[in-house]
Amino acid sequence: MKKIIYPLLLSLCFVSVSIAQETIDLLDTTEETEETKGRMNALGVSAGFPGFAVDYSRKISEHFSAKVRYNFFKIEDYKAGELDISGNAVTGIVSAESSTLDLLIEMLPFKNSSFKLVGGLGVINKMKLDILMEYEESVTFGDVVLTKEDYGNLNIGFSWEKVAPYLGFGFGRAVPKGKLGFGVELGYYYSQSPNISLDATKLLAPTASQEEKVQQTFKTWEFIPLFQFRLAYAF
Repeated sequence: MKKIIYPLLLSLCFVSVSIAQETIDLLDTTEETEETKGRMNALGVSAGFPGFAVDYSRKISEHFSAKVRYNFFKIEDYKAGELDISGNAVTGIVSAESSTLDLLIEMLPFKNSSFKLVGGLGVINKMKLDILMEYEESVTFGDVVLTKEDYGNLNIGFSWEKVAPYLGFGFGRAVPKGKLGFGVELGYYYSQSPNISLDATKLLAPTASQEEKVQQTFKTWEFIPLFQFRLAYAF
């Protein structure tokens, strides 16, 4: 009887150890798989030109990620400085506002590098630039003195609208390998020529008739640059 029980107990012990080892191996494999997959989502904040941005990214594969990014910026009545026009000091006051929503795909062409190519569409909700120019000092012609109020002012407005293709490149994964990641990106939106408005008052009022010429001068402003530094949190 003992000859039968001892081999049976040994067999049960061997089976138990084998099952336990297989369970440990399975757990280790699962952990490695999860580690290999890494984190699949990320939230990012960016700063640069033309302003600030927040984004959400989703990892599709080892080489591709999708990103939704919202860019925004606003500045009002910024005194850009003085210009010298025909010996007269002219002050430039700048106001700008932008709001764009980007739908992007990021590609990592090299396995062990964070270099990336970015492409997609930018929905330009608002992108405006206004430059107000006015004489800083009085101007004298013989016995006649003209103050800056007499001259009036000149306002040039630029605005871009609609959907624009976007291409860019940079360094830094959309979804970092670790919890935090840093990146930089340079790109361009290819938009239509800006709509230009030209308004002038008082003695400068005749300048407004040159709006068509100004439109022709700036018709090549079809590329809108973007340059941003990004900090991302992966989860």
